[in-house]
Amino acid sequence: MKRLLTILIGLMLTACSFGGGDFTTSEDPIHIRLSLQDKNDKSLFLYGRLVIFPTERRALFFFVNTEARTETTADPLRKGFGVFGDPMKEITGKGHDHQITISPESLSRLIDLTEGVDFFVEDPVIFDKGKFQYPDGVQLFSGEQAKEFSLAKGKFEKGSEYLADIDRLFRAESVLMNVLWQLPGKMDQIDRPEQIKLMHSLLDTDLSEEKFRELLLLFGSDRPFDVSVMEAPLELGTAGFGEKVLLFKADRAEFLYNDYVKSLKTKVDGFPIQVLNGTDTSRLASRVKDLVHNRGVRVLNTDNYRSQDFAHSTAIEHSGDFRKARLLMELLGLSENRVFFRRRALDLHATVIMGKDFNMKSLLKE
Repeated sequence: MKRLLTILIGLMLTACSFGGGDFTTSEDPIHIRLSLQDKNDKSLFLYGRLVIFPTERRALFFFVNTEARTETTADPLRKGFGVFGDPMKEITGKGHDHQITISPESLSRLIDLTEGVDFFVEDPVIFDKGKFQYPDGVQLFSGEQAKEFSLAKGKFEKGSEYLADIDRLFRAESVLMNVLWQLPGKMDQIDRPEQIKLMHSLLDTDLSEEKFRELLLLFGSDRPFDVSVMEAPLELGTAGFGEKVLLFKADRAEFLYNDYVKSLKTKVDGFPIQVLNGTDTSRLASRVKDLVHNRGVRVLNTDNYRSQDFAHSTAIEHSGDFRKARLLMELLGLSENRVFFRRRALDLHATVIMGKDFNMKSLLKE
């Protein structure tokens, strides 16, 4: 009897230690609350939920813009939720199984520990009071650059300042997507006991070091989970003195989340892209369109890129979906290091820039 009790207690403790289920074998989705929070005043720069779907090998990062409000007279969500509670619980209908909170300073260190992140800057960027300049093209961001690019507030015309809050979240999502896309190529350096221990120490989390490593391997293994990123829909409201403010609507966000869950097993097909010619080869973009249109993508626009001396063909995914990025990579014969993510609210889900290295023969393969 004692032996039986010992076994039962052991099984219960094991189950508790893996609260929320195993990341790769659980039959149910696993929910992890994510917060990027100022360590002094506790204001929220980023807030959302990572939902892991082990059966489908999918992972969703769903963010709520912390500059949004529940009503025009309320404070922005970055000041805390108060009686409003947990917005993501209202959206997903489920509390979180685990939580991860990180400060901007720790975010910077984590990115440095992964040897930085390559990022395709589409247009040069300079932030007011910023430490860095961001020329166009592929740039290797250090941790401090990635932090600034993610969190700095851009400038927009008077009366449209709210657009800066939307763009800031898009930039943060973009950095996250590029970090995770590039993670498999860096796991040899990361997956070491001392490195995992150091990275784990930078988090405020209920995950053990072992579970944190398991989480990293979801995205960094030879067969990583496909990642998607979304944000709660917003409406525009008018506060005092005619100030335009962003409003968060839980019912619309709930619909969007449930729609995503229903589409988990749906194949990516027919998403809209544009093709740009970065060479001096006449009509290259149009010729590429003729060969790739309706092969998983719809080419809505072709044009010349601003440079005719673009060396390496590149895809920039805008909708926040690894599956679309992989389809483009395979369709165009691109290497993984020529695929980047830049979230934007565009009808076009991706931009492809044809470079001098492009081989038309790769598209003739059916």
